[in-house]
Amino acid sequence: MKFEYTPRWKEELVGTYGGHQFSVLLTMGKMHVYFPSEVTWETTAPRWAKGKWQEAMDAAKVWSESNRIPFEIDQQVVVLFEKGHSGQHKPGTYFSKSINFLKRFRSTLA
Repeated sequence: MKFEYTPRWKEELVGTYGGHQFSVLLTMGKMHVYFPSEVTWETTAPRWAKGKWQEAMDAAKVWSESNRIPFEIDQQVVVLFEKGHSGQHKPGTYFSKSINFLKRFRSTLA
């Protein structure tokens, strides 16, 4: 099995692994992937994702580079795992969960 990524509207990069899904932040105005730190990943990861941060991060970085999109690991970014495997939200809700981060991020660009 390997991690695969697909961009989705509402500022999400959806990762898929063995039938499971999760979302990380992909800003759309000026495209940029923000991946969570290993600590954040491991703290929120369901059983299937535990210990897979490095593999998931490497695959996301390769996807970003192949699409010429900047990639960054950010301590403030969260990862949302699909409901049913971790009790968290389904992909598709990342924007509403990340609005405070986006406001802070955009204010640094001004």
